[in-house]
Amino acid sequence: MSRFWNFYAQCYDALRVLLPYQELLQKTVRAVLAHRGEKISVLDAGCGTGNFPVTLAESKGEREVETLEIDASTAMLQRANKKTCKLPWVRLREMNLDNPIPRESSSFDCVVFLNALYALKDPEKTLTELHRLLKFGGTLVLANPRKNPKVSDAFKAHFRDLFTKHLTLRNLARTALYLPAFLLVAILNRFFIKKQAIRKRYHFLETEELVQLVKTQGFRVYTTELLYGGTDVFLIASKVLVHSTTKDADTITTEIVSRPEDLDAIYQVRHQVYCIEEGYLDPNDYSDQKESDIWDQHSVQIALRKNDRVIGTFRLIRDSVDDFLFAKTFAIPAHLDRSRLVDGSRMCVLKGERGKRMLLALIAASDTWCEEHGVTHWCFSAPRRLVDFYYSIGWQIQELSGSVEYHHTTVVPCIRTLKNKPCSL
Repeated sequence: MSRFWNFYAQCYDALRVLLPYQELLQKTVRAVLAHRGEKISVLDAGCGTGNFPVTLAESKGEREVETLEIDASTAMLQRANKKTCKLPWVRLREMNLDNPIPRESSSFDCVVFLNALYALKDPEKTLTELHRLLKFGGTLVLANPRKNPKVSDAFKAHFRDLFTKHLTLRNLARTALYLPAFLLVAILNRFFIKKQAIRKRYHFLETEELVQLVKTQGFRVYTTELLYGGTDVFLIASKVLVHSTTKDADTITTEIVSRPEDLDAIYQVRHQVYCIEEGYLDPNDYSDQKESDIWDQHSVQIALRKNDRVIGTFRLIRDSVDDFLFAKTFAIPAHLDRSRLVDGSRMCVLKGERGKRMLLALIAASDTWCEEHGVTHWCFSAPRRLVDFYYSIGWQIQELSGSVEYHHTTVVPCIRTLKNKPCSL
């Protein structure tokens, strides 16, 4: 099998001329650059000849990115090395995705997995491994061939786009130059790759099958579409934490959210809890029925879901020009490193869904994120009964002086020390 991929490497780069393939790469790059962190670590699993990092280099601007490109084919990596040797943020390693990847858990912000899943012995096993390597809230960008794909459809889409959208002398010349290579790629796909799929050695999947496979490995799928002339299923997903499945088959998950529709859902939950159920805030101040403030733009937002419905939320406010919300009322101890400090606030669950299990799910999610990002302390304020509960589950807390009335409730200011090893942010 390795001989085939080493041979395929000789003509694989012809695909980069195809406009549908360029579209696939561009959408992958946009998904990666949508990550909110200052620095993005990317695993390119099954990198082939290195077309993804080359495309990323053209678009990333000043964004700080590091990529680890892995593939089992020596010939593919040799070609990738020629393309990326002048990109210091790109590393290449020969690795087989059928085996465990020798990297620590939660090492990457994004995993790019383009047209490699289908050729693996055990796709579920590999997706489980990629889930391990992703940070909580990390992004998976995946493309995989549909059942019975016709390579000719990709070529037809190229010529259609060429003559309707991208008709230039350069594109015409490149297309003419690579026509023999296109023919060879078509032959290899028709008489080897497609035959392996027919023999059930390769895994070509339709959209619903691929989505279900990804979901069962601990991801939430956000978008799907058909690309590459309709021959590929393309999806973007995020790593979530699955906390339990109830006796009624309700699955409880937590996730990091940033999409506008997900943020709206948690702001609506906050409005329901703080304005309607508890009466802490005046609902007349929120005509759109969404409770939000200036600190949300500086926060890591955690959503608690029961099946697909958001039933709770919590946020971790990072240091910013707007300071911490906590600092508006209480003094933060001067010895704390503010770059490793978060302000935990707006923890709430809808009234009919409350319970210790839901609270612990939100805490587990926030602790996971903090450990992965080197956060060593929380500042927070809470009613005495909640502080006592935190003591009961083993939190290391320093209570500060100056309890105040906040939202019609007496709250105690606290600093929590997390039991994790600091790492670089």
